[in-house]
Amino acid sequence: MAALDDFKRFIEDAEGGDQYQAWLRDNSGLTAQQKKQKPLPPPTPTSEAGKWYAFRDAVLAGSTETPPAMATYHGRELVDAAVETQHFVALEKSSAVDPTPTPTPPASTGVQKPYGVLRLGTSYSTAGDLSRYGIVCCGVSDVDKEAALPASVKKLVYMDATDIPTWFTGVNRQDVINNKWYLELEGDGSTYLADVGNTAYQQAFVDQCSAFLTAHKLDGYYLDDVITSLDGYYGSAWPSKYPDPQSWYTAMAAFVNNTGKQMKAKGFYVGANAVAYFSGNRGVFPGTNSDDGSAEAVWIKMLAPGLSFVMVEDWMRKNGHMRSTIVSWDNQWDKWQSLVRVAQDVGLDFVPTINVDAGHNSDIVYTQASFLLDKDDNRGGGTLVFGAGDSYSTTWAKPVGNALGPKAKSGNVWTRKFDDGNGGVVTVTVDPVTVTASIV
Repeated sequence: MAALDDFKRFIEDAEGGDQYQAWLRDNSGLTAQQKKQKPLPPPTPTSEAGKWYAFRDAVLAGSTETPPAMATYHGRELVDAAVETQHFVALEKSSAVDPTPTPTPPASTGVQKPYGVLRLGTSYSTAGDLSRYGIVCCGVSDVDKEAALPASVKKLVYMDATDIPTWFTGVNRQDVINNKWYLELEGDGSTYLADVGNTAYQQAFVDQCSAFLTAHKLDGYYLDDVITSLDGYYGSAWPSKYPDPQSWYTAMAAFVNNTGKQMKAKGFYVGANAVAYFSGNRGVFPGTNSDDGSAEAVWIKMLAPGLSFVMVEDWMRKNGHMRSTIVSWDNQWDKWQSLVRVAQDVGLDFVPTINVDAGHNSDIVYTQASFLLDKDDNRGGGTLVFGAGDSYSTTWAKPVGNALGPKAKSGNVWTRKFDDGNGGVVTVTVDPVTVTASIV
């Protein structure tokens, strides 16, 4: 199982560290003489380290054994990682989530327009000629305008996985209230927090959302707020039904996969804004971190069975700037860029977004070029620009055909070339050190 493999790697990394060895010596129940031996003898069964060894082995064997109490901080860290692994193992065994989807790659799509715009509210009317894009996503108020776009444009509508606002985002608000498919009223006093694990609510989403898409002649939708944790979003008060990140993301994954599988079977193009953010890394997936893309990679894989594409919001833009290769919480270009392959390897189109208004062409070029470095010929996707004004520019919105080879690196610069479909070549370059890029 993937979860157990990740846990084994976590154990290897942890047990090879100096911090672990010091903790083991001090919490193994050994005598002073025994502590001088190399390697250390096995810990006594009643010691903290002995309890950890027993619990670790039980988890590796697939047991649901109750975790032992730990007196030390490092001991609690180890046990927390094991407990999260138990959650993942249970999730992988559940019929709601298939952890190893076997995608069937589509035939090569030829020349594509792997780029588009996300326009909500009044920004739709300022976006210019939307027929120039390959993907357009709008809010419910603009769906009939969007439906009039040519068939070459994939037409999507905004839905929400977590919030039930005063407008339609998948399930009629009054139905949610009447059936108590909500957890609580959020802080704004008008938005309800959806009970995403409720199977009746999930089925209502399938029925009502599919009817809406069919009535308005749309190709699909994307779910916003597909989050792993309520920390940082809705304050520190958790609903009693989902008291921690593990219970919440388990329910959220079930919602996305149960609804998405049915919607894909109906022929719809299904996406999610997958946000693997754990405030302070509380409850984060074992061996991962919210800041370097590793938690995002796990979340993408968990959601893959219910999706056609995965959206990563502000993928290459963080903390007001574009990501570089600097190792800091708001950079780490190489790790975030690798998510393109993560998504495609589980059968998904990768759809990064960038939230900038018209005129920020260099930032959009950097995002799109970083995507094209690993775009699979057999997959769609591409950058969506979320902002105001007419963002279209041939500096980033260039149709591409098949790649002429994989990306290659010379110095700091990555390069990849594509057939443009007209006998020419489109050349993509990215320098993540100087944070520059081009598509020519």
